[in-house]
Amino acid sequence: MRKRDGTFRDWDSPAGRFPTLSSDNEKTVVTLRRATWRDCWRLWRWRNHPSTRAMMRHTHRIGVWEHVRWFRAATRDADHRVMVAVAKETAVGSVRLESVSLAGLVDIDVIVAPRHRGAGHAAIMIACVVDLAGQCGARGCRAVIRLDNLPSRRAFTRAGFTTKDAVGDWVVMERAC
Repeated sequence: MRKRDGTFRDWDSPAGRFPTLSSDNEKTVVTLRRATWRDCWRLWRWRNHPSTRAMMRHTHRIGVWEHVRWFRAATRDADHRVMVAVAKETAVGSVRLESVSLAGLVDIDVIVAPRHRGAGHAAIMIACVVDLAGQCGARGCRAVIRLDNLPSRRAFTRAGFTTKDAVGDWVVMERAC
């Protein structure tokens, strides 16, 4: 539900449940759920994995207490939603949504758990996020991706995103909801 200033009052699906989507061959089914305190350490480990850090804007290792402060703030902030993607009852990644503009754009960040990369989860996670953002009143989603992160760029392209801009080492991709 959009507030007057363009931010979102509630990231929960109006239907009261979160999106579940599957791959074209129905072998991969991904469901989003809210991140809980039990996920805090898992998200910290995924974020600090060397291959994840290499593709982040801030490539330094995040300390545990810095992450706890961020997690607490992000899960309490009405303009953020931190979600965990689940496939076959296993957490396979995380997504973060943030309402960023009066134009109704939502920034999204996606991390696929290192041991689950290459299984086709990323594009499905992204499609789930776009579905959720659209249900909550967003007009579009945006991702800022490192230019050399080809797997991420392919996943966003498979999920219907197109490149809107390139600035230095970064590509901005967008999609309408």
